[in-house]
Amino acid sequence: MKKIIVLLLLSFSITSIFSQEKVFEIDNAFLKPNSNRNETFALPDQKNEDLMLILAERKSVQGILMDSLYQEKARIKGEPLPAKYRHLLGYQIKENTYSILFTNYNESKFGVLQFNIKNKKVSEKKLDFKLKKELLIDGIVYNNEIYLFSITKRSSLLNIYKFDTSFNPQRHTLSLKEVEFPRIPGSSIISTVYSLLTRNNNSYSDYIQGVTKIESKNPNVIETTSEKIKIYQIDNKVIFSFDNNPSKTDLVYINLDTFKMLYKFYNKVSTERKVYKKNNSYLFDSKLFQIASSSKIMNFKIIDLETDTTIRDYTIEKEDSILFKNSSIIQEKIGIGSFGVKIDNTRELKKTSQFLKKISFANLGISVYKTNDLYSVVLGGTKEYNPTTGMAIAAGVIGGVPLGAGVVAVNPTPTFTHFNPTYYNYYSYSATKSIYINCLFDQDFEHVEGEIPLNKFDIINDFEDSLENPRAVNIFTHNNKLHYNFLNAKEGKLLLFKFEE
Repeated sequence: MKKIIVLLLLSFSITSIFSQEKVFEIDNAFLKPNSNRNETFALPDQKNEDLMLILAERKSVQGILMDSLYQEKARIKGEPLPAKYRHLLGYQIKENTYSILFTNYNESKFGVLQFNIKNKKVSEKKLDFKLKKELLIDGIVYNNEIYLFSITKRSSLLNIYKFDTSFNPQRHTLSLKEVEFPRIPGSSIISTVYSLLTRNNNSYSDYIQGVTKIESKNPNVIETTSEKIKIYQIDNKVIFSFDNNPSKTDLVYINLDTFKMLYKFYNKVSTERKVYKKNNSYLFDSKLFQIASSSKIMNFKIIDLETDTTIRDYTIEKEDSILFKNSSIIQEKIGIGSFGVKIDNTRELKKTSQFLKKISFANLGISVYKTNDLYSVVLGGTKEYNPTTGMAIAAGVIGGVPLGAGVVAVNPTPTFTHFNPTYYNYYSYSATKSIYINCLFDQDFEHVEGEIPLNKFDIINDFEDSLENPRAVNIFTHNNKLHYNFLNAKEGKLLLFKFEE
């Protein structure tokens, strides 16, 4: 990624414990290898170790099925869905058929692209399925089946759609009324879950914003984790976390096998807004990490979700030294300035007061990642800025195609951010100004001195920097290992690498 979670090259020498292995390669992967329309994505079989790679071009698509040893089992070629079906929501695997669910830009139409392994045919199916007075939140793939989540307009009713073999939907509706709260204390005007999930684009239609899907097995940048609403998938459960309420963190657990819901909440360090102006949280390893801050004080707390007890509670004031940090206070500014000049500035700050003042004007975020039985924690804040003339800028992917290092694009439309958070988190970040510290803790969350271990995305970044203009890139998790595939356009080869410790 061009924005690494642990940027410690300023301060530390770091050794790698990861290895990379080329596990698959094919020649003449695309008819037009230099086309920016070429895309790849992966469909891991969650019931065995098979893997299907999808290679999509403007007028053709092919699926390559591999076994657990990355040996090719089948290759199927056909025509793609019409171009308007751009957003991949998920996939399901039934017997010999891999089915991929797509939607159009405004999520008013849905279509399925099916790869039949037995007869080696690609077929398409346009669904009658409609969202009625609902907005789509996200899609989840669990046990080789698709689950779509939507919110009923102007309410706190969460809908879950599960599809049968013929893609007939079954809807399950849950009430999230416990998440509601008064917009102003004592007011009768209630913030519904719909209002928390949506924004208005001044064209009489709302859209989902401020929600992010978290894949805890991989590192996450604070640009992602600073969102107030997060979606986690852990085994057969989906967890929604809400940090919109200034007094508590709301957690909604949904069992995808039974569709039963469990609601829990955890009080924040203080409801006094004059003390702590901003707050957020992060779920990891059955623990809730909470942060609250102002320009004068910051609190960082870890709660055990299995026992509902506080493990550790750190508080710093602006006059204090931050004794639990393992890096300098790092400030970054990334974007594109006048005449397309790349902005990538990193500097160190010395004072705790500087850190607290700057994060008090930013969106707070926590990222947690575990390596060698130690918890690597990033605490800080991030905010968008306009390096030129107020133009809305975001970087990373256009139509699912990753851009080169430092390239910034306007209004990216990634095709598969819904179902592949690994790819989205690695590439997607806005023109931002971030400030953060890196910390290291043991199993009891006592601070540990020393260097922050290199993480998976650091390795991927180094690997990607060694490539010459990789195209049709995809990064995904399969069998708990990180994978990276790309097209070498010069040689016309598609290569797949596996990374593991």
